[in-house]
Amino acid sequence: DIDILKYRAEAEFLAGNYKEAGETYDKLIKADGKKPEYLNLRSISRAEAGDLTGALEDYKKSGETEKDFKSPGKLNALLSVGALMEKNGAIEDAMALYQEALTAGQKGARLYNQLGLLSMAKKDYDSALSYFDRGLSSEDSGEVPELLFNQAVAREYKGDFKEALTLMQKYVSVHGPDEAAEREITFLKTR
Repeated sequence: DIDILKYRAEAEFLAGNYKEAGETYDKLIKADGKKPEYLNLRSISRAEAGDLTGALEDYKKSGETEKDFKSPGKLNALLSVGALMEKNGAIEDAMALYQEALTAGQKGARLYNQLGLLSMAKKDYDSALSYFDRGLSSEDSGEVPELLFNQAVAREYKGDFKEALTLMQKYVSVHGPDEAAEREITFLKTR
């Protein structure tokens, strides 16, 4: 029964039926206990379904039972809850949630990238650059190619056009050309 519920929840999630996936994780939790894996997956399902209260509650419950911040499920739950907060306009709450996780030991290029993007939205480019630098120094930096792009954009916003151009050219040499990067390079060459 447990295996069937796991497969069902995963299939519902992958099909984009997030509410149903959350309900299946409810059944799984009742049948097999409040395991961090289930709480994280239900948190993500609830976040995708737009249920911020439930998603945040599950993320916090998971944190009470799972202290390992290297768990991909924990990071995915954090980023899903934070993304829903951002979508709802609660930027400061998302920033506080990410900062709290960082203080508690959560790390990773995706988290640093989100912190950098939120800092840029607040026009705090020095903090943004610091987060992007930390993200690029992370073991998993290869999973987030936009870190280098975002670092170049933050430099541009600071008015450091020469360094921004160098970073954008590096981005293109490492990740290949794309329309946005080429547009940025063209712009930066005129500065």
